[in-house]
Amino acid sequence: MAESLRILVAHEKPSMLRHLHEAVAQQWQVAADCETIRAVREAVMDRRPDVLVTGTSFPDGDGVEMVVELGRERPLPAVIVASDGSLQQVVQAMQDHVMAYLTEPVTPDTLKAAVVVARVRFEQLRELEEEVGSLRQALADRKVIERAKGIIMAAERLSEDEATHDEAQATFAKWYVRTMNIFGRPGSPRNQRYRELRLKVRDNDEVRQAFATEIAGLCEKFGLAVPAWTPRWGELPEEAHIPG
Repeated sequence: MAESLRILVAHEKPSMLRHLHEAVAQQWQVAADCETIRAVREAVMDRRPDVLVTGTSFPDGDGVEMVVELGRERPLPAVIVASDGSLQQVVQAMQDHVMAYLTEPVTPDTLKAAVVVARVRFEQLRELEEEVGSLRQALADRKVIERAKGIIMAAERLSEDEATHDEAQATFAKWYVRTMNIFGRPGSPRNQRYRELRLKVRDNDEVRQAFATEIAGLCEKFGLAVPAWTPRWGELPEEAHIPG
């Protein structure tokens, strides 16, 4: 896997930038060489590198802060190349998004080790975030679904009596349509962003269909008909929303 990595190299000093380029080129492909934070940001978006190797200070800003910000915008394994004087700042940043660091001078062997560590830590973090995101998704989904299921459970009590069965069906039909509308729009930009950040793992419509399947089973059990639901996507909230 290492042989196919594309590494973005950034440093404020041209001589150090060349040195890092040469060290990276011995093992992997250099995605781009950058001497400014602006250039790094553009290269991250355009080149989509696998790893960022960067210095700590640039003419247009702080390299460590840049890595932390990039980690929030587009998670990326990073190796900070630091001098002794900036180590404290780097250590603090490692609590956030920086995955590994090196102190100058850098050799091909120490760089290779740091990149491997950064990749391993990054994957561990992604797995943890996915687990947390799955839990958050499950809790959010259950909140919506349980609230909605309460409606059909109330209808069940009415449906058991022939005298109130039609009333139960009418009440259920009214609230089923409203409930199907609370899950939000499919493919919403906000949902996509949540999924990129591992805050959610399913699209809004996937949750809606899971609810519909569960309710269909209950309807069959209680002798109720599932009402027709025609989505009006433009009128739905972007994300799941329970009124009241």
